[in-house]
Amino acid sequence: MLGCFGLTEIDRDMTLPMEVITTGLAYLILPVTASGLERAQIVTDDLEARLAQIGAKFAYVLDARNREGRTWDNLGRVEDIATGSAAGPVAGYLVKHGLARAGVEMLLRQGRFVGRPSEMRVMVDDDGILLSGNVRMIARGEFDPATVRSTPGGSDSAARAS
Repeated sequence: MLGCFGLTEIDRDMTLPMEVITTGLAYLILPVTASGLERAQIVTDDLEARLAQIGAKFAYVLDARNREGRTWDNLGRVEDIATGSAAGPVAGYLVKHGLARAGVEMLLRQGRFVGRPSEMRVMVDDDGILLSGNVRMIARGEFDPATVRSTPGGSDSAARAS
């Protein structure tokens, strides 16, 4: 899997396992060094198929020591700045491997490599996983129902009227 991200064994944090973890959406947690995290990028066009073979939908490249990670769409076109669906699996992974304690809030960082550093606060306890963070409006849009087209078999009233 390292090769899918342009990485080699020297980039891997050998003290931790690669592992598929899910809290609803399965992520391959790929532990790397700080320099490996910096160099990581998707360099293969079949990542989704490779992940499916091991029961994962996405991969999260993690510098566990600094609690910073990266993830992309599976084609590598868009890097996410704060991935809530990955924060739960990452927090569980860190607790499982003794790098965080249950019941204690931890800070996960993401987005620095695309110029939008983000922080997510996560806590694992007996009741589950709590995720929080601040957000900032960066765009606003409006939905114009007059421009909506109905899909075949759909029930859009504007499409029925036309």
